[in-house]
Amino acid sequence: MKNRLVFDTETYGLKPQNIVFDIAWSVFNKRSKLVERNYLVKETYLPNYLKSLPFYGEGKVEKYATIEKTAEILNWSNILTTLWMDIKEYSVSEVIAYNLPFDLEALQTTNQSIREREFRIFNGLQLTDLYSVFCNFVKNRKDYVRFCIEHQFISNAGNILTNAEVAYRFLTSNPYHVESHTALSDIQEELYIYQTIQAKKKRYQMEAVSMPWKVVSYNAINMSNRRK
Repeated sequence: MKNRLVFDTETYGLKPQNIVFDIAWSVFNKRSKLVERNYLVKETYLPNYLKSLPFYGEGKVEKYATIEKTAEILNWSNILTTLWMDIKEYSVSEVIAYNLPFDLEALQTTNQSIREREFRIFNGLQLTDLYSVFCNFVKNRKDYVRFCIEHQFISNAGNILTNAEVAYRFLTSNPYHVESHTALSDIQEELYIYQTIQAKKKRYQMEAVSMPWKVVSYNAINMSNRRK
């Protein structure tokens, strides 16, 4: 039976601030979840710095104060060793993340910053961008377009939103769900997204593509034009 790993990272922002301070992963197969881990990175986890960032603020600091009680604070090298051992022990063949390129880049940046080495742990494994998978899953679905329009899940530029939070809202029929934006909660939601799509027994685009949201917006425009 094929074992897969879904992972997520939380960082301080985009380049050059895309340094990982919170990481989580889950190894699973069709029958069960095999292992779930969450670590705060000892070298980079800076609660006071989080407080200064406009997109985190006091609420995020309070949330992480709670997470500290359950997530181990571990140095980066030991986190990577644990990740590598889980991949080997459970014979993981596929690695999954929502917006995979961002997370891979964050892992690369963090590893270069702390260890001055290239991140290679996922080499040889199938890499699946869940963002691309979801966009291909809903690109021709009128109910997704209606859902987003009804609940105003539209970007400032007028595009249909396709982020993980909206994807989870759609698949759970809960438009009021608010993503916690912590690594552990995010992998749990991303695992749900992946398994829900896989249950349809259809194969969708797995590899990351540039701006996958365009597929959904393009089809939304086409659907609108056909109604005229």
